[in-house]
Amino acid sequence: IIASSFIHSLLWRKIDTMNDGLHDFINNVVFAYDGTYQQFLDTMVSVSVVPDHHFNAHALHRYLFEKPMPERDSWWSFDYLKDRLDWSSSVKRLIDWSWSSKDRSHISDDSILLASIALSWFLCTPNRQLRDYATKALVSLLQHRLHLVVELLKKFEGVNDPYIYDRLFAVAYGSSLRANN
Repeated sequence: IIASSFIHSLLWRKIDTMNDGLHDFINNVVFAYDGTYQQFLDTMVSVSVVPDHHFNAHALHRYLFEKPMPERDSWWSFDYLKDRLDWSSSVKRLIDWSWSSKDRSHISDDSILLASIALSWFLCTPNRQLRDYATKALVSLLQHRLHLVVELLKKFEGVNDPYIYDRLFAVAYGSSLRANN
């Protein structure tokens, strides 16, 4: 109950109240239970687009990028992402928001890049439908901000998963085809 309450608090806590000391609690308590581990990953995806949040997409990227592919696949690609296309998941909400045709000109480049980083990590799943949705969401999100495509490709340079890099080049191609300039 305490771990679950802590995770819920990450959605509304002031950013300046979060520090590196939280990592010990997360590693020792939150990650000790399967349910709260999944809940924490959902929360990371939910706050992934918040520029100064301690657990935004930059944190998710650092965490996932350093893991060997077989280890990451076992708990991220196969366990966490496998059923996240249901209507209530943070993964589905991020995909739907990114893929929508709503005007996002008022959204900062930082937030768009953060959303793109999180979506890019959905590309490693063996679930083809999720990979396709994430790819299309990335194209929709980046088609009017091509300068972020290059930054995203650089961010994932050297990633140890060919699914991701392959799809990111498809995103670059699709974004450039749909761009207005």
